[in-house]
Amino acid sequence: MSYDYPDVNIRREHGIGLLRETLRCQNCAATMRDRQMAYGLLMVIRNRLGQDVADLASFRRQPAGVLRILDSDSFSPINRVLRGLPGYVHSQFVPERNNGEKLSDDSVVVNLEKIPFPASSFDVVMTSDVMEHVENDGVAHHEIFRCLDAGGTYIFTIPYNPCAQGTHMLTTRTGRVGAESHFFLQKHVHGDPHSNGGIVAHRIYGRQLLDDLSAVGFNPEFEIIHQPSHGIYDGDLFVASKVD
Repeated sequence: MSYDYPDVNIRREHGIGLLRETLRCQNCAATMRDRQMAYGLLMVIRNRLGQDVADLASFRRQPAGVLRILDSDSFSPINRVLRGLPGYVHSQFVPERNNGEKLSDDSVVVNLEKIPFPASSFDVVMTSDVMEHVENDGVAHHEIFRCLDAGGTYIFTIPYNPCAQGTHMLTTRTGRVGAESHFFLQKHVHGDPHSNGGIVAHRIYGRQLLDDLSAVGFNPEFEIIHQPSHGIYDGDLFVASKVD
């Protein structure tokens, strides 16, 4: 494992654990956050397909069935393992390309506020530290709910402060015609494969998110995962089920 501590002061200020973006595997480059997402997906594979496998590579080699997955990350270690597997769709958001367009790497351009797939298309939707960048996350959560089949699962991570009740907004609309779209209350920019300048984070979530997801129709759960043998130390993961 390699240990890297980016943005320590910002993470402390927002109550976000330091290890989630670190503990990078020297073989596959997965961070602890990547392993948290893999843990959640393995749990769905076990519950939905009845297949208990040690890792996603084992599932790829001999899947017990087709799991229809929409993964919003086309650059992650999980994507490198699952790419090409039947039922697996990986996406990215490229503003200058058409929503629903298929790109040369077989990914699909997806605006989460208007997902270009029919209702009940997927068993699993995965977003890893994506929703803080979506301008209207409430609309996106409704879209994810629509695209999930009955009993489907939304697995995700976000910048989350469990000590905070409400969402802490980092940007706000100016409301003036011709003005800049956003005024920064506190600038927070994350890495983005499409931009050297990174991508703006609009919010740090608090516990209110669980109530918001319930209002959409999800049965949301927040889990603290402690699996030292898998390189996960008090990892944070959200698993929201679409009630049958």
